[in-house]
Amino acid sequence: MISMITLNARIQTFMDGKNAFVHRRDGIVRRLLQEEVDILAMQETTTPMLAYLKNAMTDYTFLGEGTKKAPDKGESTASAYRNA
Repeated sequence: MISMITLNARIQTFMDGKNAFVHRRDGIVRRLLQEEVDILAMQETTTPMLAYLKNAMTDYTFLGEGTKKAPDKGESTASAYRNA
């Protein structure tokens, strides 16, 4: 059986305060790894968010492009799959 989870990472704004990704990211990764998800579909992920997730989830391969031509601008609808 293949397991899949979707995640709206929620793009950061200057008003996020305690809800900023930096305060949620460890819990997100912990939960995803706990679930042992095979496929992860994400939305509203920015380059810094994806960099953190890639670094923390080394058993996964990440795919996807941002909405803007510059790789460090805008958000993306990235996906990831667990390496066999």
